[in-house]
Amino acid sequence: MIQLTTLHKNLFIIAMIISFSMIFFNESGSIGVASPQIQRALNLSIVDSHWIMNAFLLTAALLLLLGGKLADHYGCRKVFIIGIIVFAIASVFCACAQNGTILIGARVMQAMGASLIYPSGGALLSLHFSKKTFTKVYGTVIGIAYLFIAFGPLLGGMLTEFLTWRWLFWVNIGFCLVCLCLTLRAIPKDIKRKDQLRLDLKGLSFLIIGLGAFVITLMQASSWGWSSSLTLTLFTLSVLFLFAFIITEATAKDPLLPVLLFRDPTFLAGNLIYALVASCFAALVFWAFWLQQTFHFSAVTAGIAMIPATVISLFMLRISGNWGDRVGSRKPMLVGAWLLVMALAWIAISANRQSYPWFFFGLLCFGFATPLIIPNTIAAIMDSVEPDLRASVAGVYLTLQHVALSLGFAMLSAITTTVDGHNLKRLLQSTPAYANLTIQQVHNLLLGKTLIVPLTMTQMLSLKQAATLTYTHAFSCAMFALSLLQLIVLGLTLRFIPRKAG
Repeated sequence: MIQLTTLHKNLFIIAMIISFSMIFFNESGSIGVASPQIQRALNLSIVDSHWIMNAFLLTAALLLLLGGKLADHYGCRKVFIIGIIVFAIASVFCACAQNGTILIGARVMQAMGASLIYPSGGALLSLHFSKKTFTKVYGTVIGIAYLFIAFGPLLGGMLTEFLTWRWLFWVNIGFCLVCLCLTLRAIPKDIKRKDQLRLDLKGLSFLIIGLGAFVITLMQASSWGWSSSLTLTLFTLSVLFLFAFIITEATAKDPLLPVLLFRDPTFLAGNLIYALVASCFAALVFWAFWLQQTFHFSAVTAGIAMIPATVISLFMLRISGNWGDRVGSRKPMLVGAWLLVMALAWIAISANRQSYPWFFFGLLCFGFATPLIIPNTIAAIMDSVEPDLRASVAGVYLTLQHVALSLGFAMLSAITTTVDGHNLKRLLQSTPAYANLTIQQVHNLLLGKTLIVPLTMTQMLSLKQAATLTYTHAFSCAMFALSLLQLIVLGLTLRFIPRKAG
């Protein structure tokens, strides 16, 4: 451990808080709140607008393990600084993007920077703080940064409504400059390492192709057709490469992902639970979009409306941790799993009533449920392995978190676009006045972007109401599917989590 002065330690902590907050803000519902405005400004389809979010999540999921390896070899400080610079440049491209292709490409670049910042930042903290203080410092950094997840939708809504959606990315430039200055001032240079970089390129290639192909299949299947040759070919390719990745990692000398750890049933179950619950946070983007689409909320109002699902978690985390310390992980996880299933099912059912007070109760249950599960799941995972393996384990569940977020987002996107597209197609075909319209024209009407000239005002209003109902039905189906998925969390907790873990 390298000793730092008190001033340098404080500057270092501030730099870490800024960097993690920046990443959390760009992963959270802040982008979801601005989604209708971005879609309207850049003339995007619904699938394209979904890619703005999932391009970031997928790339981060694929490259986080690589970022950790690079930090270990080239030095955490150097990799951290490179990550900040890459993130800043990418944010400029995002803010200046004039079409969807550039924006999605810039979001991929942002995620590349984030995949360097996240693992190297955590490693820097462990290098410069003792074991006694590391947990407290890391908890402080993550706790403050989590505020940007909790208040992300509200902050994103304020920037979007009072300035423009481009300021969601412009603010990153200031964060990056401050973080860069603090890092150069407070953190000493890396100690040069002479050991050779051992990188599992084969495993990395299999993971990128396999997971990338799988997510692309889910995201694009509604456009290509679920039974099209392209969809089936890409899906088959993804399964083969993901299987090859597992086989390669099981036999590799220095694997990206220590798959042998998954032989322990508690470890395997804990990580599956963590991944399934993490996938629920992809719903934040869809909630923000649905609130604006159905209730015609402004971006700020939508951000405020989502507060019950996020801010309550801040207060519940300590309660959850204390309860878990007293009785073990199992009981809080079971209560949280029941609440989560109920919350998502309630949202799915109440969506069709199109009443925010009904929707509010589901958000409230969600806010209570997730902090009961997540910290206690991490505790159960850590208790299932030897102490000297816990650093590697942290990398595993962080990677799974981003993989789950990307897959969860892709699943919700696939369900909403498929069901909505199918229902809209039937609506247009069954009504002679709408027979010559396309689904994209209907979506443009919902966004308030263009008027469909051949229709009267009464017909347009009628079509808009019908299209809102079809999207609400699709949204309800997606939330119900997510609720059913969380029943697995309940089953895994009952079967594999010990009664007195920890």
